Amino acid sequence: MDPADGRERMLQRHEIVVRIIEANSRRLHLENEINGLDIERRIAERDLIAKPDDYEIRARLTGIETKMEASRGESVRLENERDWLDRSLAEFDGAPPADHRPHGRA
Repeated sequence: MDPADGRERMLQRHEIVVRIIEANSRRLHLENEINGLDIERRIAERDLIAKPDDYEIRARLTGIETKMEASRGESVRLENERDWLDRSLAEFDGAPPADHRPHGRA
């Protein structure tokens, strides 16, 4: 193999690995955001029990739920991107992709 070809191949592989790392970082950030929104939702639900007719609390809860839905959609998109990157790296390396999902998740 020509040294220039080897260098190009190494750079291509490196780009895939960097994109996997970036996808993992975005996913972790998003999971933290979803967890924070879940806490906010629980607080709003508790507040709504105390004041069931409070429009501001209902509006806050609706806003939180809207953000959570958007974040979950982004989470699915990131998981699909990560799966695609894993397959790309596996194909590049000529090996089957590793299962990156944490235990207990489908």
